[in-house]
Amino acid sequence: MAAVAELGVFDVPFAEIVRASISSLEQGQDSGIFVDFRQRDSHYECITVAGVQEIIEKVRPSPVSPEMSELVREKRFCHSEKSN
Repeated sequence: MAAVAELGVFDVPFAEIVRASISSLEQGQDSGIFVDFRQRDSHYECITVAGVQEIIEKVRPSPVSPEMSELVREKRFCHSEKSN
């Protein structure tokens, strides 16, 4: 989540409403489906791994983004200076 802080964007995945037992939610957390959950009345609000991944993909520069292109150019420039 460091990338989110560097861009000045604070985004939180939507909590999914789940009606399940606490043991099944704990199993989902152990198997990597849920990051966190909390009880709200008769249901649970769950933060899923997929929701977090969606935010990471949204803030991560794509390979064709201007930011990434600049990093590639800098890396090539640094490598060409070292070889000279």
